[in-house]
Amino acid sequence: MILVNETSLPAILLSTVIDEERIAASVVVRVTYALGGSTLAIADEQTWPVAGAPTKTPHGTMEAETPFMKGGVDLFLFGTARAPKKVPVSEMQVTIEVGDFVRRVNVFGERIWVRRDGKRLQPSRPGVFLEMPLALTHAFGGTAEWDGLTVPCMENPAGKGLYLDEDAAVGQPLPNLQEPDSPVTEWNDSPAICGLGFCPLQSAARFRNGWSLTDDRTEIDAVRPQSLNTAYPPMIAPQVKPGDAVRVHGVLHEGPLAFTVPAPPAHVRLRFGANVVTRAPSVDQIGVLPDEGRVFVSYRFPFRYTIRPREQRSIHLIPGASPP
Repeated sequence: MILVNETSLPAILLSTVIDEERIAASVVVRVTYALGGSTLAIADEQTWPVAGAPTKTPHGTMEAETPFMKGGVDLFLFGTARAPKKVPVSEMQVTIEVGDFVRRVNVFGERIWVRRDGKRLQPSRPGVFLEMPLALTHAFGGTAEWDGLTVPCMENPAGKGLYLDEDAAVGQPLPNLQEPDSPVTEWNDSPAICGLGFCPLQSAARFRNGWSLTDDRTEIDAVRPQSLNTAYPPMIAPQVKPGDAVRVHGVLHEGPLAFTVPAPPAHVRLRFGANVVTRAPSVDQIGVLPDEGRVFVSYRFPFRYTIRPREQRSIHLIPGASPP
């Protein structure tokens, strides 16, 4: 089948073979919204594409779409932590609320490792800041020198805070972004990577979330739908429905950013012979870009069908809400 897209929105039909007779498929449509106050309106320019191949964006590479349902809704936050009311702070918290789902991130000013009283290293007091990028460059990771070699943090080589020698850590920075349940207290700690954007394929956290091993840990015995999610595991909401309230605290000086998840602006019409069905896609991803005044929402409609010789099949993406 070929998707007939009757809207002006970026959309794609993805399919794969289950067996000789059955096909699994998904229609994915990604909508860029302009954020005006607490309301969302479909933007004139649809800047977030949807594709079956990896796509480079100003915020990293978005992975290829797949025909399959994910194990939850991916949430992304691309922006900057900002001190409330433009009063400098040394630490603060960014909070993302989507319906009943809550995600928190601790944000610190610049810190370095210092040796107090000639004893073990301790973090210095954080410096004050008005703004702090919510980017992987400010999360744990980076590179370290060992025996003349540069050793990267495989999960986040662009970050900061990785040290393989105590003396090498003296006077060097700690990460600014930190998971509340994974603090950095020792110079050789390996905390969870605090990511709010696209989670790389090589992430150990992503592997643990999507795959399980046998008891002897030598083989993979199960692959979960979460293996297809591209957000960091703490940024995966079990479910998001149109009408759910979204509130992001700590990204605007003026107060929380708030909006309501919009209903899909298009529906899917499937025809298999004489059988015609219409369905509304469900929320698949939400990306919030406070610095740009933009939000993107991906909607997905997954389905399966059986190939029957000479049966006429068609699929259309139709503007507007799905008929009752």
